[in-house]
Amino acid sequence: MTTVHYITHLLATTLHGGAEIQMISTMRKINELNGRYQVSLFDPWKDKIGDTDIVHVFNPRAFPVESLKIATLAKEKGVKLVFSPIFYHVDRIEPDSDLSSRLIEKFSGSMRKLLWHPPFSTVDPYGNLAQAFDKADLLLPTTETERIQLEYFFRLPKGKCFTVPNGVDSLYATGDPDLFRKKYGLDQYILFVGRIEPQKNVLRLIQAFKTRDFHSKLVIVGSEPDKEYAAMCREEANDKVLFLPPIPHDSDMLRSAFVGAKTFALPSYYEMPGLTALEAGLSGVNLVISKNGGTKEYFDRYASYVDPEDVSDIARGIKNACARPRNEALSERIRTKYTWDRVVELTLKAYSSLDQR
Repeated sequence: MTTVHYITHLLATTLHGGAEIQMISTMRKINELNGRYQVSLFDPWKDKIGDTDIVHVFNPRAFPVESLKIATLAKEKGVKLVFSPIFYHVDRIEPDSDLSSRLIEKFSGSMRKLLWHPPFSTVDPYGNLAQAFDKADLLLPTTETERIQLEYFFRLPKGKCFTVPNGVDSLYATGDPDLFRKKYGLDQYILFVGRIEPQKNVLRLIQAFKTRDFHSKLVIVGSEPDKEYAAMCREEANDKVLFLPPIPHDSDMLRSAFVGAKTFALPSYYEMPGLTALEAGLSGVNLVISKNGGTKEYFDRYASYVDPEDVSDIARGIKNACARPRNEALSERIRTKYTWDRVVELTLKAYSSLDQR
């Protein structure tokens, strides 16, 4: 039996979101197979890094300093090391841009590598990640876009990344729309589900909603980790915007909310691809989603992609999505390519490849 410890940051339960669901769902599915691999959550009060065969770190960007220490210990103990980076660098220059941009990027890339080592590493937020990734046996990006960015930004060798997509529970293909509609007195509504924080771009979503008469409500479901930002969103909202607290992820009510929505909007600064977007897409609702972060790999031509920094473009995307009839093609695409069974199949293939590394 090959043992695997899953490790993430200490606020995972407090700030529970897509990354944490990805980790827990993958673990449960692997353990249900009763095969070669047995996965458990790392308990710092009883577990030691050297007491397992594989250490798999999720979302190291949330705890980069400790991630480097974990990576260092893993290599000292001869433990295989895997990262699920969940990395997207927004302000980047594309590798195929013009010559002057490439020269600038080459210079800045050299400067980044310098800043990744003492005594400069304390001033670069990516310095610890760069060193941790250098020690890793394997990185598991969720999109090809993320893979390309990781290899380009961190100067990783080819073959160190193995793309494993995010997944969705097949239960989200069904639901009773009347549960949610009756509880909140809704008819037509546009839905957002996620944390109310700057990265999710909720403020611009509200501004875009107010620029048009969509003949519906905008329903925002989620926690408020950034109280100041949430207050700005509430101040911007009008009486057609409804704020609701988080709905349990595995509840009939959340599935009802997805199924009953006219449109699901997630115009974040980036998504990879956004677990709630996968759940909404599986339910059959029309999607409006950020163009950043590999979303097109998942949703292909079946979503409206928007520029998260352009209020008018977000409004355009919502209008187009609301005008379209539901299309089961997206639901079928997600059901075929992005279930947890498929995620686990590829994750186990990645683990097996460690035998040759």
